Amino acid sequence: MLNDLKYFADNTWNQALNIDNKIVEITIQGTKEAPAELYLHLAEKVISDVDNYLYKAQKQLDTWNLAQSCTPQISSFYFGDYGYGNGKDMNGGFTVSFSDSDQHTMHTVKFDMHNIPIGYEMWFA
Repeated sequence: MLNDLKYFADNTWNQALNIDNKIVEITIQGTKEAPAELYLHLAEKVISDVDNYLYKAQKQLDTWNLAQSCTPQISSFYFGDYGYGNGKDMNGGFTVSFSDSDQHTMHTVKFDMHNIPIGYEMWFA
């Protein structure tokens, strides 16, 4: 499924996918030569069950009483050693981001390597 990854100068690889009529942007940390193998495998695993991860992230936002107006059809996954924004070490985890209905505010749920939600971030596009 990840057969059209494009390299970006910030050492990430990116591909937008249409999965069950949902646009899902995948970003994987790596080098100019190739995406990091660990994160590529994690991305393939998550993509194979993307609805579960979208649901899990949305449910976590609801549990924290955050982002009630999120539009899960517009989402992005980041696989790498650091998450969006504050640069904290993800230890093999990943983040799932949703846009608000205004598409200017992003809500990010951070998962550790065991797929357990460990944090939340909000940022403005």
